[in-house]
Formats: sequence, C-alpha cells, structure tokens
Amino acid sequence: MKRIEILSTPYEEGIYWRKGAKKGPEEILRKFRETREYSIYNDNSIDKESISYVNDLYLSPYDNESALKNIENSILNSLNNNNFPICLGGDHSITYAIVKAFSQFYGKGDFGIIQFDSHTDTFDDIDGFKYHHGATFRNIVEEGYVKEENIIQFGIRGQVRKDSLHLLYSKKRKTVTMKELVRSNFDFLSFIENKSIPYYVSFDIDFIDPAFAPGTGTPVPGGASSFDTLKIINHLTNLNIIGFDLVEVSPQYDNSEITVLLAANIIHELITSYTVEDDKEVLKEKFI
Repeated sequence: MKRIEILSTPYEEGIYWRKGAKKGPEEILRKFRETREYSIYNDNSIDKESISYVNDLYLSPYDNESALKNIENSILNSLNNNNFPICLGGDHSITYAIVKAFSQFYGKGDFGIIQFDSHTDTFDDIDGFKYHHGATFRNIVEEGYVKEENIIQFGIRGQVRKDSLHLLYSKKRKTVTMKELVRSNFDFLSFIENKSIPYYVSFDIDFIDPAFAPGTGTPVPGGASSFDTLKIINHLTNLNIIGFDLVEVSPQYDNSEITVLLAANIIHELITSYTVEDDKEVLKEKFI
C-alpha cells in the first residue's frame, strides 16, 4: 500500500473571475484535522499522523511558469517516493502541472482522467494566456499528456458562450452532463468503458450544487448533493486510481464553513476507502 501524501498548492493565477482559491488548502486541512478518525461509511479508520504533508511550496504570483513547474516537480517527487498524491488547490489550472508530472512517471497516454466538474475546461486562451483554469483539459490533450478518449467528464451543466460550443463536446472525449448522471442515480462507473487503465481523478468543488458548497469562485446551480458526492468518492475504489486533486474551494465565499467541511470529508472518505485492507470486512455496501 502506498503512503498517502497531501500536497497544498495555493495557486490561483489561473482564475480570471472571482479569486480566493489560494486560501483553500489551509482551510481544508484545518477542517480535515478536526475530523474524527473512523469512517462509518467505510468501516475503517485513518491515522492522520502517518500521512505525509507538503505545505511549503513557493508558488510565485508573479511568475506563473515557475509556479506551475514547482507544482509539477513536487508531484513528481511524491510519485518517485511511492506515494499516493492528494493535491489541494488552488484553481483548476494546477491540474495541468500535476498531470504533466504523472505523464513523466507513468508515460504519456498511459493513463486516463476522471473529471468531476460543472465546466469542461476546454476553452480558448484569455487575453493571450493559455494556462488558465478554463482551459486545463484542452491544454492536457493538446500537449499529449492524456489521450482525449481517455478523459471522462462528469456533471457538466450551466451555460457557455456561443463561440465556445465547438469546444464543449468532442467525438473523442466523453462528456456526461449532470442530467445524465442524475438519471443514472450517480452510477458514474456505468459510463466508463475502459476500466483496465489507471485513472487520475480531478474534482472541482463546483461539481457540487452551491446549496451544499457555496465557497467557490464559479458556482453553478443544479449540481450534486453532498450525499451523492460522497457516494461517488466511496466507489472510486472500483477503479485503479493513481492520484486525486480537489480544487476551486474559495473560503471567502463560504457560508458557515460548509464547503471546507464537505471538502475535508471528501478527503477523509477518499483515504478511508483507499486504505481499506483487502481482508477486512467492508460495510459500505449497506449504506447505498
């Protein structure tokens, strides 16, 4: 079993609307440390002291290239040390740097991405800037780090500009709208045809309805509930998951800390489901 390593990446220079995501990692970790050890859903406990933490990355707000490179190097170091990286953002542009590191470790095109989000993040440059949080998965595909047919996006909804419609849906990339996901009772596994490859999971907090997670810069009504979200997290173990990020939590827009509390619980449930021993009786199916 690989060791869990939680990496804080307080980078928000990819945001072009409401900033605040750089405060996300410290607030999520604060709430995570307040959670109790045992998960009823997973019938499993975690030892938080055994988890490795990286929260001293220098991410310059003046040099985007060096900041993204530092994230990439930190992730690569984690993988080389046989860790399972959980990265806390920051805005969604950090996923580009993370996936770049994974492609060096696993090989370009040798793994897939499962994205939970309200946006596809496949849009054009903004004012000549390519690596913003609305273009992350377009950048990843165009630079060959992951094959487009191995990217599955869940929860897409809301509105886009008419000039972005050609980028919204692709014949190769699988885009599952929130409407489709609800119809399936959030059985996201049924949409994944190729279960034989490893997957990196990228989770944007705006996948969740703002009634449950208002603390984000790009809230979109009509999202998942907290229950549906935790159900998804606990079913990721049916796949070969090699890493995870949780992005776009902006505490300044949070009400009564419900977003950071949910984010902390997402991390807790991910870890307790990931670290369940093979010979341990797991009770989680009774709660579905």
